[in-house]
Amino acid sequence: MSQNKMKYITTSPQNVTIHAIGGGGGSGSILTNSGWSVAPSTTINTAILSIKPNDNGDAIIETNKGKIYLDDFYKEVCERMCLIFEDKKLHEKNPTLKDAYEKYMQAKNDTSIKIDPQLREAYDTYKSLLAVIQE
Repeated sequence: MSQNKMKYITTSPQNVTIHAIGGGGGSGSILTNSGWSVAPSTTINTAILSIKPNDNGDAIIETNKGKIYLDDFYKEVCERMCLIFEDKKLHEKNPTLKDAYEKYMQAKNDTSIKIDPQLREAYDTYKSLLAVIQE
């Protein structure tokens, strides 16, 4: 008979952190719907999803269809969508950068997102072909 027990769990009103666990699958494993899985220290935040990589590694979401490297994905989306997020500390130290950010925000608020028709057509063609080959 295997010994199933959690070494310790800390909780707060919004967070549950599993520091080290063990069970039938061996030390550091958790029981999931598909069996035992290795489980590093995991943080779950109920207000938002928090994914924290171990040892300053890459934050990766792995699905049945591939891997999503979150830092690369985030950077690509921000670049393509022209997204800039406020950095109050940096803007306090650099007034010129703060002014540029304020002009960016004004332009962003005055502009609706428009997708170039050529890009939309290329995207739709690709998705249509993808749907045909996956049938």
